[in-house]
Amino acid sequence: AWVPQRPYLFHGSIADNIRLGNPKASDQAMQQAAMEANCADFIQALPQGYNTFIGERGEGLSGGQIQRIALARAFLKDAPLLILDEASANLDQQSEALIQQSIETLSQNRTVITIAHRLNTIKSSDLIVVLAKGKVVETGTHSVLLANNQHYKTMLDSFKATQ
Repeated sequence: AWVPQRPYLFHGSIADNIRLGNPKASDQAMQQAAMEANCADFIQALPQGYNTFIGERGEGLSGGQIQRIALARAFLKDAPLLILDEASANLDQQSEALIQQSIETLSQNRTVITIAHRLNTIKSSDLIVVLAKGKVVETGTHSVLLANNQHYKTMLDSFKATQ
């Protein structure tokens, strides 16, 4: 399953957009995926719930809501490989926290490749690969890379300075 920074939602119901992950999924499975992706509450608050039609590219929804629908697709797909391409970039803190919580659950028992500039999204990864100018310059866990005091530590210090 792939969750990009700017997921594509098509003109149709929210249920149909989630079911893109598994078109044959039951209503119960689709709603469970939405719950796991932390989007069931906002969907159920809409006048037509899961049957609410949205515009192309998720017109009428916030960036965080669109991202959570994309995560629901990934939950529904239940693929052994998950690729997160800046999945929590450009979001407010509340949306980012909800998405991060969903990602932790979704990451269980599968291989996850996370592409991220925001270092707080990768701290718990089993292996972090640091790239510079297209080349691998460091690999390790968060604590190992901090102890190395090289590229990763420099990036983390720069990130903290902007907070």
